[in-house]
Order: sequence, then C-alpha cells, then structure tokens
Amino acid sequence: MKKYGFACLLLLALIVPQTAQAQAFSLIQGLFNSVNSLNFYVHAGDLVASDNLTAECRLIGLCGMGAEVLLNLPAPEGLSLELALGTNFLQGFEASDPTIDLRGSLRSLPELSVYATKENLLKSHVISPYVGLHFGLSEFWNARAYDAEGREYKLKGETFDYGITGGLFFEGGFFVELAYRQRNFASLDWSLPDGVLPAGWPRALNLSGWLVAVGWQFSIGEDE
Repeated sequence: MKKYGFACLLLLALIVPQTAQAQAFSLIQGLFNSVNSLNFYVHAGDLVASDNLTAECRLIGLCGMGAEVLLNLPAPEGLSLELALGTNFLQGFEASDPTIDLRGSLRSLPELSVYATKENLLKSHVISPYVGLHFGLSEFWNARAYDAEGREYKLKGETFDYGITGGLFFEGGFFVELAYRQRNFASLDWSLPDGVLPAGWPRALNLSGWLVAVGWQFSIGEDE
C-alpha cells in the first residue's frame, strides 16, 4: 500500500510548479502518514420524503456499496477523531408515476465524514460505539427515463448531501451503522427528444432517507 502513496507523491512533484513542489510534497506526505485504515461496506435503506420515487431494490429499498479512507485527527485525551474520505453508490429507486420508466444510480463523490469515538465508553475492548457528521456531493449517474412510446430522456442532477451516522465497531474489523442522508435535488436537467417535458414528470426529486450499513475495516500501517 505504501508504494502507491509514494507513486502519487512522485506524480504530484512532476505536475505542480517548482516553487510549490516542496510544500505540496510535505502536505501530501503528512496526509498519507495519517491514514490508519480502509473501510468497505454495503448499505441499504429507504426514502422518507419523496412523492415521486419508490425504492424497490430486491425488496429492501435502496441498495449499494461504498468505501472510505480514514485519517487520524488531533483530539482531546480520551476521544478519538477520524476524517473519512470516501465514495458510494445507491440504486433501486423507481418513479412512482407508471408513465415513467426511470433507471440509473445515485453516486456520491467525494464524501467527507468526521467520526468521534469516546474511549472506554462501554468499558469493553470488544465493542466501540461511534458517531459521525457527513457532507458530500451527489449526482445521478447514467440515469435514463423512458415514456410510454419508448422515447429516451437523459437525466442529470447534482446536489449537496449531508447527515449523521451512529454505529458500533467490533474488535477485529466488523462494523454496523445507521445513518440519515439529506439529498434534495431542487432542479433536474432533462434531455428532451422533442423539447417538451411530458406533463406530470418531476422537475425536482428528493432522495433523502435512512440507511443501514455493514462492512469491514482493514488496518494500515506499522500497528496492523
């Protein structure tokens, strides 16, 4: 894993101006040295505030996968703070209107989260509860809609997303968490075959909702 980090540093040194090479190298090296683990997870959930969409991913609502890189942050004694840089996707949403055949996924990139863990909160070395705050960017990915005549409409939309997370980390690497994400697409960009949006088709979509995630954390570094 370390060798890829040094490869990135070398690439950075080649593309930034000469006067900024030392500063950029020092900054990226410091961030890389702070990485403590990688998280991979699957998540599923449901929509809570949408009149135009339903969630139908294999009878469990929305579903998808994600990954995070965790970095250590300075913290007061007795508290552990981590910054997570990640990405994920969700699929399984469908249009409530039967005249719209909506297909596609929701992609979040980048995602920024800060997790806090109180040491010895449960007086157990096996389970550690944690909470987190989240902020990121979400967009529709490869989204298409089809009308009753089979005409194709491309759909684009971007929004900020934010929310909270609470979870349990188990000794060894397994974790489970419950999260809420606010994702409200206040405006949509439709690519229209005849220049007219069909009557009743949405001009905004809300994909806010609750998610349950399970995953595994892989430690990195000397203490692995």
